[in-house]
Formats: sequence, C-alpha cells, structure tokens
Amino acid sequence: MNKKRAYLIFLVFSLVGIIFLMSYTVSLKYLGKQKVDPKVENSKPVYNSNANTVNDKVNIVLKTKTKDGKFAIDKTLSYEELKKEVSNDDPKKQDIIDFYGKLNYKIESFDENNIVLIRDSIKVLKSNAYYLGEKDGFIAIYKTNDKGEATVENAESDISVKKVDSLKDVDKQKIINFQKEFKTKEEAEEALSGYTS
Repeated sequence: MNKKRAYLIFLVFSLVGIIFLMSYTVSLKYLGKQKVDPKVENSKPVYNSNANTVNDKVNIVLKTKTKDGKFAIDKTLSYEELKKEVSNDDPKKQDIIDFYGKLNYKIESFDENNIVLIRDSIKVLKSNAYYLGEKDGFIAIYKTNDKGEATVENAESDISVKKVDSLKDVDKQKIINFQKEFKTKEEAEEALSGYTS
C-alpha cells in the first residue's frame, strides 16, 4: 500500500512539473518574442518639464517689461544660440538661471518647448544722453529723449558689426544694462570704436 501511495504522489508531482514546464515554454515562445517597434526603440527620451534638462528643440524668449506694463521681446534664441551664449554645450536649467540672472532675468515659464525669461524695465536712463547698448545682438549707440527712452537714431551708422557676445562678461553686462553713458555722440562713437578695433 505504501508503494502505491508513494508512486501516486510521485506521479502527481511529475505531472505538475511537466505542466509547469510546458506552460513556461509556451509563454516564452509567444510572449517573450514581442516585436519591438523600431520607432519606439530609437526614440529620444521625453523631457520632464520639472527636470533640470533642456530639450534641444526648445525656444528661448527674453522679454523686458516696458513702462506701460507690457512686455517687449528682447530676443529669441534657439538651443544652439543658447549654448553659445551660455558657453555650455549642455546647458541645464540652473545654468540658464545663473547666466540670465546676472542680467536681471527671471524664469516666467520653463517647459520642454519654451523657456520664457522676463525682467522688469531697464533702469531709468538720463534724458538727452548717449548710451552704448545692445541691438539685435550687436553693440549700438542709443540716444535718449526727454523722457529717458532710448532709441537708435541711425541704424546704418549707430549699430556696429561687433557682437555683444564676443565681449568679456563685464563689458557685456555694462552694455546690455545701459551702463555706458556719454554726454555727446562723439564720446559714444569713440567708446564704440574701442570695442570694434
């Protein structure tokens, strides 16, 4: 009787083992070889808007608040232009905050497609004076009116071919923030020629 019982237990365990192995083999054959979509396999990761990473397709917009409370776009940058301006091949969110923070910009929005940086209006400029400033990335001579509003009088002669980005950081900050003030246009032209020579 004991031999029959032992034989029966052995047979039950053997059947359970064989069934398990067969189901395991079948599941590997059908489920283990799922086709991988090549588009999914080669795709780039999706950037999290809360992450510190900057997408290489991002658009960067710099805005300054005007006296009437509206925002004027200072410039728009691509990712490649951002890398050059920040002097970093892989700029992160903190790099952008640090670099543009020196220019009084703060992040208004930061997501995978757009980064918008804003700042309050530039300091009030002295009326009827000349300043070196930035115009479309180049050093330019600005003239202020009675209200202290700066404009470029003659785009052909007052905008240099020298890029602001090519200057040392100290000079770049002074020009972007209108800290180079002159009483006459001749003084401003002389200072401008010092940067272009």
